[in-house]
Amino acid sequence: MPYVAEAVLQAIQAQLSDAEVPLATKPSLAVGPIRISQVLGEFVDRLEARYTKSDQVTGLRTGFVDFDALVSGLKSDELHALASRPAVGTTALALNIVSNVAQESTGTVLYFSPRASASDLLVRIVGSVGKIEHRHLRALRLSEPGWQRLIAAMEVVDQLPIYIDESADITIEDILMRSRAKAQEVGAISLIVIDRLDHVAGCESPLEAEVALRQLRLLARELSSPILAVLPVLRSAESRINKRPLLTDIYCRDGVERNAHLTLFLYRDKHYNQETSDTEIAELIVARNRGGMTGMVKLRYDENLLRFENLALMTSSDPQAPDVPF
Repeated sequence: MPYVAEAVLQAIQAQLSDAEVPLATKPSLAVGPIRISQVLGEFVDRLEARYTKSDQVTGLRTGFVDFDALVSGLKSDELHALASRPAVGTTALALNIVSNVAQESTGTVLYFSPRASASDLLVRIVGSVGKIEHRHLRALRLSEPGWQRLIAAMEVVDQLPIYIDESADITIEDILMRSRAKAQEVGAISLIVIDRLDHVAGCESPLEAEVALRQLRLLARELSSPILAVLPVLRSAESRINKRPLLTDIYCRDGVERNAHLTLFLYRDKHYNQETSDTEIAELIVARNRGGMTGMVKLRYDENLLRFENLALMTSSDPQAPDVPF
């Protein structure tokens, strides 16, 4: 079968070469009608990339293996939505994804945060990377091993290509302009995160947010970068016995439905049920996936570290236990 696939690729490439059609053409940004052979050229590029790459995850890896396997990573030219009720952990998850991507990717990561300051987010990232309890890090109550892990984490974070925009009054137009400018400056942008969209100036109403979501979807196509928009889940989700969010619960439902490739919900049973046995379990629910399967994957969440981890990787003992105070 591999020989057949290789022969097919070579045959298509030969035909395209005869027609003098560039393989790197990106017709999605063209204006007006385009010849289908141009689309075929881009398709062959993707076939080649997948054929020569044994990895089945074709999109951007988030660092969460079960999730990446389910959705094949974050599609590079699409908008994705992540939502939950307050205090469930969407900011922590978004920052963990940003940190994972920045450590594994050669591209830049942009994080727009109209809610939290860059210094607050830095403390979260450093604590998560160094596995240092958040409350101890903020108070600087660290043991000797804790200080060593802090220094090591700061050295790691210092090298990460993460850019944080903490403008509290940022507009969607600002996000579009600054993303384009950064892409022109550094080249490829691996990931853009907006946390949260409803706090962006001019997106306070669902109708305004819907317009913004469409603009972000078009920006993702323009830059060939995945965009993750963090959104709230409406209070109506908490009126049911089963409080896991549904598609009807998400803020700006129509805009998300029309524009998001993936619609993701974060749920933690402990947030609602203190007697639960799943005290460290979080559910990342893929409620909608335009390109494939839906489902749910479980992650481990450490409230003290504000850190999500793969459950499969937690079966062995961890030599870097969370820090303890003096």
